[in-house]
Amino acid sequence: MPPFLQKFSGTAAFVVAIALLSAGCGAQSVAGKTYVTSDGDTITFFPDGKATELNGNPTMIYAGQSLSFDAQGRPAGTSCTYSMTDNKVALDCGQGAVAGYIMSSDGSLDGPSAGLFGHASFSHLTRQR
Repeated sequence: MPPFLQKFSGTAAFVVAIALLSAGCGAQSVAGKTYVTSDGDTITFFPDGKATELNGNPTMIYAGQSLSFDAQGRPAGTSCTYSMTDNKVALDCGQGAVAGYIMSSDGSLDGPSAGLFGHASFSHLTRQR
């Protein structure tokens, strides 16, 4: 037994060991992360429950998707909201663009086969690094 554990009784050492192991086992979150679709669109999730979908390919616009620009001429994206419970993410981008995703063990998000905006490229979202 390592010397630092010899100072604890058996029960105390067990409690400390469990606490240390549990500290690294927290649930993953989408907050503060950006995900990308197979056709280059991105969804950025903010800690306040808001998200922004940004069209990465202006030649492909799906029903309900926004192609607006800010004052500097940059794409402004679609404003969305989300909630996350356990490994499930509910994403709402308005105008009927609602999808439920499940976070996989690799951190990617899997959703309905029709995807967000009714397009299959939104059925699987990969975390952008």
